[in-house]
Amino acid sequence: MADKNFRSFREYHAYLRSIVSQATLTKLSFAIRVEESGKKSTAEIFVDGSRFVFDDGAALRCYELVRIENGVIIRDRYAYHYQRPDGFYFRYDNDPLRAQPNVHECLHLHVNAESPRFPTHETDFEQIFQFILAVYYP
Repeated sequence: MADKNFRSFREYHAYLRSIVSQATLTKLSFAIRVEESGKKSTAEIFVDGSRFVFDDGAALRCYELVRIENGVIIRDRYAYHYQRPDGFYFRYDNDPLRAQPNVHECLHLHVNAESPRFPTHETDFEQIFQFILAVYYP
């Protein structure tokens, strides 16, 4: 997504919807909503109804606290939680408010448990969504 340039949160919202609409999962149900802060410099991105539901019953819950700087989306916080019908899950978090070196890394991954938290890279909705499609819905 490095080559994308956004002028507004609504434009980013439309971009997220376009990513999902390109998926060939016909029963995928979702709604994305944007709430701009009073400052007009940040917005929270949610998935209404708390999640995307895939046709096999799996779900993806998403949250992003974002701002736009020179057309670039900056994700100050996020959580992308994918859960299979059998209970298996993974979640990528950017959690600077609770970060503690070597205990609770700011960027971390949960796999089927709250602990341990595995240090990881910065990611975004598009990467997570494409990963899920490639692994679970080839």
